[in-house]
Amino acid sequence: QGLSRLAGNEQLYLKLLRDLLAEYGDTATDLADLLQVAETDQARARAHKLRGIANNLGAFNIGQCAEIIEKSILSGEQVSRDHIVNLQAALDEAQSSAEQLLVTAAEESQPKDDEGSDGPDTPRILADLRLAVNASDPGAVDLVDKLLARHSANNEVTELLSRSRDSLDNFDFVNAEPLLKEIEQALSR
Repeated sequence: QGLSRLAGNEQLYLKLLRDLLAEYGDTATDLADLLQVAETDQARARAHKLRGIANNLGAFNIGQCAEIIEKSILSGEQVSRDHIVNLQAALDEAQSSAEQLLVTAAEESQPKDDEGSDGPDTPRILADLRLAVNASDPGAVDLVDKLLARHSANNEVTELLSRSRDSLDNFDFVNAEPLLKEIEQALSR
């Protein structure tokens, strides 16, 4: 369901999932600490935000656990240790699933045996990448990944592709565009 909310854009989904886990992976511990020092407003706000983000990404176990904690705080009930443990378990499960998804995505982006690093598809992929960047299409990241898989031995190209991927990961299409020209020049050498 989370993927369908992003129009099937797997790369964007994986990025948002990674961001969720990086920013909220320690939330169970953070909430326990906040509740221990009676910072209920901060704890409720953090649980609320986590619930919304998790549910939007289809991580409903996390969302449900965060909602239980949020409702307990709102009703003035004490948040039980079990609620915190359940949230941590849901976050751990999501982390494990995300790692599996990232491995699968990386395997799918690897060139097939019949695709050499200088194969005929490189110019086509680069042209598609230019179109995607000009259209501010988040799918441009997939194309960069394909090029990275093909040119892993070329340090200059790899460095430029990595810089463009960093820009695209942050939806910075403006700074990714000039890197494409540098990539084309490096490939033509």
